[in-house]
Amino acid sequence: MGIRAQAPGKLILLGEYAVMEGAPALVAAINRTAEVTLLPPGNDSFQLQAPVMCSDALSFQLDEQNNIQFITALSEELQQRLKFFTTTFEAGLEKLETSPEKWEVTIDTSGFYHGDYGKIGFGSSAALTVSLLGAIAASKNEHFYKDNDAQYSFFQHALKTHRFAQGKLGSGIDVAASCFGGILQYQINPDPTSHEAMIETMDYPEGLYLLTIWTGVPASTRKLVRQVHKFRDHSPNGFQQLMTEMTDISFSGCHALMNNDVPAFLDAVERYHAAMAQLGQQSEAPIISQEHQALATIARDCNAAYKPSGAGGGDLGIFFSDSPEVLEDVALQVAETPYTIIQIDITANGLQTYHEKDA
Repeated sequence: MGIRAQAPGKLILLGEYAVMEGAPALVAAINRTAEVTLLPPGNDSFQLQAPVMCSDALSFQLDEQNNIQFITALSEELQQRLKFFTTTFEAGLEKLETSPEKWEVTIDTSGFYHGDYGKIGFGSSAALTVSLLGAIAASKNEHFYKDNDAQYSFFQHALKTHRFAQGKLGSGIDVAASCFGGILQYQINPDPTSHEAMIETMDYPEGLYLLTIWTGVPASTRKLVRQVHKFRDHSPNGFQQLMTEMTDISFSGCHALMNNDVPAFLDAVERYHAAMAQLGQQSEAPIISQEHQALATIARDCNAAYKPSGAGGGDLGIFFSDSPEVLEDVALQVAETPYTIIQIDITANGLQTYHEKDA
């Protein structure tokens, strides 16, 4: 019986960087999904088809420890591109009590790419991790995701797997969005060995509008985070002072969103942008890049609020306003720039799995 699983990407609304120090952050699941299909075996080996990662289908077997052994030798570059697949697939098999069938595995993450620009920072690796783990789990237990306890346990497994593949970096906020969907307030224990998190679902407030922008410049979250961590190690007092300020702003923004206080949330967005700029200056990391500076200028001209979404350095930004007309003015100005408006919707759906009879 075939299995299909899909998990959404994410858009971070507030709390970047500070979330890794234990601050609350806000994230929305969006209608860009990773989809994984497991089909009954067609031959004597596993087959992987993932056109975004590799143009040709790949055959592989499992050794005695259920580690993937590709039949054809892969280049080092391709091994790196497949790292989240191999790590996640092997982690999923650890939870099975019996040996798996030799599936035909198809992975589609094309929704996380934009034209010729390449990948957008919507959390494709987390969505892939969650959907692949979900498909493997559903292959043996159709109702594995049936209640809150089971969902949280699955989230912890996905978080551990994703962190391992990512080099133990990241808060896991993207994993939470992929697992649970909707808008979440997310807060972790900053101990890197912990896989605990406080996750609360929130409603999107009436009268808050947003516009997502792609700067056209891909950014490496890993490089930016490492630069910030270098600042933390060399200037612990300065780092802690900034994190305290960013934590306070994020608390205010979360409280405002929870209480449908749109003006207070817009104020928190503007103050958080300024704090991210200060973090970039002190860590010498290009968090507020030239692209983000230009977009922030448009926001000021139009009386909107603006901040990067994610680590900064390019990639994504968000305009917020309490007026759709203001965002229409923003869109007109953005149309005169090299930057691109990305149409997305917030989705309530987290991980979903389907058996062939249900599809």
